[in-house]
Amino acid sequence: MSKAQSLSINTIIIAALALLVLIVVIAIFIKGIGVLPGAVKDCATYNGVCQKSCVATHTELTGQKTECADKNQKCCVPVTE
Repeated sequence: MSKAQSLSINTIIIAALALLVLIVVIAIFIKGIGVLPGAVKDCATYNGVCQKSCVATHTELTGQKTECADKNQKCCVPVTE
């Protein structure tokens, strides 16, 4: 094997590894913004609890995927100051 062939194989290996890293980084970024399936979000994801009504130290979380198993309950999350 000559030096020119070795350089070509090394370049291909490095390019393949760089492409793999790029794909992983893109997948992590897309999952972080919630585009990939499997990023299930429920009430517990937001540090909430499902209750019939929220107590004074909690507020109802709406507008996101915060469904409770019991449809009569609300997702209550702690109020942060």
